[in-house]
Amino acid sequence: MRPPVIHVLAALLLCLPLAAEQTPFQRVTAVQIDSQVIISILSSSAYQSERVTMSIFVGPKSDGGGPLVTGTITVRDGETIIFTGPYNSREQRFMYRLPIAGMHMFTCAYSGDTNYLPGTGTLSQLVTRATAFVSLFSNPDSPLLAGQSLTLQAAVIAAGPTGGVPSVNPNGGPVTFYDNGYAIGTAATAGCCTSFTIQPALGRHSYSATYNGNADLDPSPMSFPLDYTVYSLPCGPQGICGRGRAVRH
Repeated sequence: MRPPVIHVLAALLLCLPLAAEQTPFQRVTAVQIDSQVIISILSSSAYQSERVTMSIFVGPKSDGGGPLVTGTITVRDGETIIFTGPYNSREQRFMYRLPIAGMHMFTCAYSGDTNYLPGTGTLSQLVTRATAFVSLFSNPDSPLLAGQSLTLQAAVIAAGPTGGVPSVNPNGGPVTFYDNGYAIGTAATAGCCTSFTIQPALGRHSYSATYNGNADLDPSPMSFPLDYTVYSLPCGPQGICGRGRAVRH
């Protein structure tokens, strides 16, 4: 009795090795996406001791988009770590006080995740020193009478070509006060301001001030002047000046 044809074919198929492309269970390896890391300083200036906002963006190198980014980032200023932590999938921002003038090289190392390969971004940033500007105020107003006291007050701010830099503190730097171009005294700032009290002599005066700088802030140019006139005391009601009167005991 001859075996059925179907059984013979089944036996032959069992004896043949399966081709690689016919393997029923194939292992698929996920392909990770190349990442790009971009570092930015969100400020129009970069001055010594200024507090700036640093921005870190991590995403795919291609323009086609991709899944959300996870993983961690480590940001350095030179060799100093200034931020480390998880990446928040959109953009990471943090505040940083620029420590010293000069060229700074910022680097950001991204760890990678299941979808993205590790990556590194760099930013070269020149940090300069801000310049001080001093404004002079006074009390009381001109004119004065001989013997009156006058208080001069100087207010100092840090500034650059694009405007004020409020996070750079003039504290501790000395201010020199002038009368007709001659120095008449110096006082240290407490915070942004300092004052100086005098008794001006008779005549015309022109007061001004300069800030002499501190560790973070360069000196200022001369302030705008304040002009004063000091008059002698008026004579008595009889209009007789310089004549003493006897005092009875």
